[in-house]
Amino acid sequence: AKSKKGKGKEDKKSKAKEAEAKAKAEEEARLKAEEEAAAAAAAEAAPAASGRKHKVMEVELEPEHEVVLEEAASTSNLPRLMLSVSCQYAQAECETSVLNFRPTMMFQTRSHTFELKNPGEVALRFRWRLDEEAVSDATPPAEIPFWVTPMAGSVPPGSTQEITISFSPQEVDTFQQKLICECENLPPNTSPPSVQLSGRSTRPYCHFELVESDYLKGARRPPDMPGPDG
Repeated sequence: AKSKKGKGKEDKKSKAKEAEAKAKAEEEARLKAEEEAAAAAAAEAAPAASGRKHKVMEVELEPEHEVVLEEAASTSNLPRLMLSVSCQYAQAECETSVLNFRPTMMFQTRSHTFELKNPGEVALRFRWRLDEEAVSDATPPAEIPFWVTPMAGSVPPGSTQEITISFSPQEVDTFQQKLICECENLPPNTSPPSVQLSGRSTRPYCHFELVESDYLKGARRPPDMPGPDG
C-alpha cells in the first residue's frame, strides 16, 4: 500500500513538472513573438524617422458588388450596354505621285496642294519624310528647298487632308527629292504613298538684299522735310 501511494505522488510531481515546463515554453514563445513584432514595427518606423522613403504596399478591397447570373439577367430589368468595335487596317490614297515645279527664282516660293484620302473605317495617322536613299550627299538637309505642310497628322475615316508642298530655292541648281508618307497600321505588303519632286531654280539679273529700315516707322524723318513732290 505504501509503495502504491509513493508511486502516485511521483506521478503527480512529474505531471506538475511537465505542466510547468509547458507553461514556461508557451511564455517564452509569447515573449519571442512580441519581440519580433516590436522589431518589425521599429524597422518600419526607422525609414520614416530618418527621412528616407520606403515602399508601402496596400491591397485595395473589391468594391461592393452583386454577381448576376446570365439566366437571372435575361429575366430581370437590368440596363444593357451594347458595344460595337471595328478592328481593321488603315487605308491611304494619294492621286499625286509626281510633282514637277516650274523654274523658280531664288528666294521665291511655289506651292502645290493635293489631297490625302482615307477611304477606310479607322483613323489614318501619317508622317512625311524624305527618302534617305534619294537625298544627294551634295545637298545638306538644311538646304533642301522642299517642305510639306502639315508634316504629320491624322485623317478621320472617310475624310481627306489637304497637303501642301512648297519649293523655295536659295541657290541655283536642279533639285530632285522623293517624299514618303509613312502611315501607321497599313495592310501587310502595302507600299505607302510617295511623291517624286523636282524643281529648278534660276538667278535674277539683279538682286538687292536690303536690311529693313525703321526710318519712317520710327518717325526719324523730319516732319518739315519736303517729299518727292516738293
